[in-house]
Amino acid sequence: MLPLLTVLLGCSSSCSTTPKEPDVVLVIIDTLRADALGFAGSERDTSPNLDALSSEFTWFSRAYSTSSWTLPATASILTGLHPFEHRVVRDGLKPDLFGRLDPTLETLAEVYKKKGYRTGAFINNAYLAPDFGLNQGFETYDYQGAGPIGHRTAMVTVEQALSWLNSESEPTFLMIHIMEPHADYEPAEPFKGRFTNGLPTGLKLPLGELIGQMIERRVELSDEDKAFVRAAYDEEVLSADAAVGALVDGLKSSGRFDRAMMAITSDHGEEFWDFGGYEHGHTTMTPVTQVPLLLKIPDVVAGENATVVSLTGLFGALSNQTGPITDFARRGVDDTTQIAMFEDILYGPPQISVISNDLRLQINPVESQMAIFELDETGRETQDVSHDPEQRKHSQALNEYVRTLRKNLGPIKAFDPIRVQDFSDFEKLRALGYAD
Repeated sequence: MLPLLTVLLGCSSSCSTTPKEPDVVLVIIDTLRADALGFAGSERDTSPNLDALSSEFTWFSRAYSTSSWTLPATASILTGLHPFEHRVVRDGLKPDLFGRLDPTLETLAEVYKKKGYRTGAFINNAYLAPDFGLNQGFETYDYQGAGPIGHRTAMVTVEQALSWLNSESEPTFLMIHIMEPHADYEPAEPFKGRFTNGLPTGLKLPLGELIGQMIERRVELSDEDKAFVRAAYDEEVLSADAAVGALVDGLKSSGRFDRAMMAITSDHGEEFWDFGGYEHGHTTMTPVTQVPLLLKIPDVVAGENATVVSLTGLFGALSNQTGPITDFARRGVDDTTQIAMFEDILYGPPQISVISNDLRLQINPVESQMAIFELDETGRETQDVSHDPEQRKHSQALNEYVRTLRKNLGPIKAFDPIRVQDFSDFEKLRALGYAD
């Protein structure tokens, strides 16, 4: 009777499913800008669970995605490569084509599959559909392509992922993609209204067609309406945070948390008119490319690390605990000499950006233009210093870095490109602002 009762009653800490080797859990919270979290500067109580983890994990306050939209950014996380290397991008010359992952490239899932791990992913963004190849190495790839509303919620995603995780006792590599707080905003209960109630606005949620109008700058909102939109976003941040809390609780109750390695990050951020625009994919400015990164691997120093790091380093940190992110997390000392590069290749003029501790160089390769921005201590652009001779001299190191790394500044040709085959997915991509 005991095995049957175990199945019927579920597993508690007393019937541990703890594997012999540590689990590896990667959480990607879509469209989460770095300063939207309490421990990183939010004035709202948006992230009590992540706030608590920030004192247990290393958290990098100057972490950068490799791109400003989901597909290339996630490919970089899974492979440790920049967009110009993996080429899972929107083609730089033929924007109706999208790259897919080269099967000869190794992913984190494949690394752990070779080690005998179960590999599973629970995915919600339409640009992570199996068609693009990012399911490579995953034995289970639970994909529910999402439009802007009506998607699988963060809490349901985590519940289903935990159920799958705890169904076996083998060590597991698990990736969880949380759609919130990507627009459109439809916060789940009990988070709906937490920050928007009482705000002076005529807007209602979900915002519907207004999202596209804001992205294309066809409408100018009042300050009150902009505040309402940001508050709605923060409610979805809160719902994502609650799901992370449920994930941690679930890992602890099954005895898996203590030994597990874990990374929590985002594919990109979001602009709320910081520099005149809204949403993402249109700029490499800080609100869109600076992302949270919390890391739990053996021997890290807990708390903030302000070293500039690229999410390309997560591959080494999670696959075998090597590389710069691992080194900085374990040393617990900020390194002010580091540089990161990221590209914006979704719509608008191409941009390549290189960032250091105090400067950002932005390159428009098509028009052969460059801009230099001075940064504050958080990494935010404070002023354009392109015409300052001293800063132009200072930026030469960044210019040399990108030209050495990238070899040339030409547009990226998508690898083995495809057009979106399924009409329903194409409509979802259009709704998300990803396809014309």
